[in-house]
Amino acid sequence: MLILNITTLCCLCVVANETREYVLISCVYCREVWKFILLRLDPVCNLFSSWLQLLSWLRRGSAAAPKTMRTVVAQAAIFSSMASTQQTQQRSSQPRVNKGHKFV
Repeated sequence: MLILNITTLCCLCVVANETREYVLISCVYCREVWKFILLRLDPVCNLFSSWLQLLSWLRRGSAAAPKTMRTVVAQAAIFSSMASTQQTQQRSSQPRVNKGHKFV
């Protein structure tokens, strides 16, 4: 039987288990992205605490931030979060090479 040594912790913050909701909504790094987005598009909105709240926010529109704009920005934020997660996972799985060491 093969046992893989795979962590279930969020690879961005290593604080909690990596779930869709945590990685895209609750992770401290992603929360900073959402703070910036909401500051620009909907300054009176509180940060999302669940996937359902994000979906609800996407369905609402306003003159300053129509539904289409919210959807495009949310897709970019989600893509960025997932790309960062994948990059971090790839870096952690590659063997470390000491570039300062000279082989004789």
